[in-house]
Amino acid sequence: EKMKSKFAFFDHSGKQLTDYVFDEYWGYQEKEGVIPTSKNGKTVFIDLNGKEVKLGDKKFTVNLGKGVSFNGYKYKTVLYGNGQELMAENLKTNVYRNGDTIPNVSDYDILNSLKSPAYNIVDSAFQYNWYAVSDTRNICPEGWHVPTANEWTKLTEYLGGTLLPVDKIYGIGLHFLSNLNANDESSDVYNLYWSKSQENEELAMRFYFRKNFFIRLHLYPHEKSSVLKVRCMKD
Repeated sequence: EKMKSKFAFFDHSGKQLTDYVFDEYWGYQEKEGVIPTSKNGKTVFIDLNGKEVKLGDKKFTVNLGKGVSFNGYKYKTVLYGNGQELMAENLKTNVYRNGDTIPNVSDYDILNSLKSPAYNIVDSAFQYNWYAVSDTRNICPEGWHVPTANEWTKLTEYLGGTLLPVDKIYGIGLHFLSNLNANDESSDVYNLYWSKSQENEELAMRFYFRKNFFIRLHLYPHEKSSVLKVRCMKD
């Protein structure tokens, strides 16, 4: 089953580079379509049609923010040159802003059937379903919120687009999205973060970060009952 083209990667001229298939476990996933190859002794990237793809090379600025405290913990933050400030660490709260407890559900069979707020912890990482993320009691600190799909898109555009050179991982900016330190050279890492935007009754939009041959930043639809990580953004 193919996903409609608005969820695909595009080059700078607007041409679709990749296609999507549906996987029962992972949901909507990118079909392998942009791959590295050698040309005149240099690595280039080729799309599904065999044409070379140019990776984004836009310069951006990012600095450490003032941080924000929530539920007894102070989070590091980063302030991008476009004015957006984002947590540099994954959210790890078991309560809403008003102090109400978020249910902790470790059984995935139960989680996958829920249509109410829940979270679990895997390898010390807190993960939330979309119902917790979108709850009006607010999962983020005062003055902060879960980014919308449009806000994730705005950040992606500021950083240079959905496909970026790998060397952009080794700085203060993008490695915060991958939970890597600046010297980490892991060959294939990825993270999934919720947006607050829903696509329909069953799906909401998630932000996808992946580093392998290049860096991918993009939005995918995902089952609302799934548990993903959260990064809060300043209002």
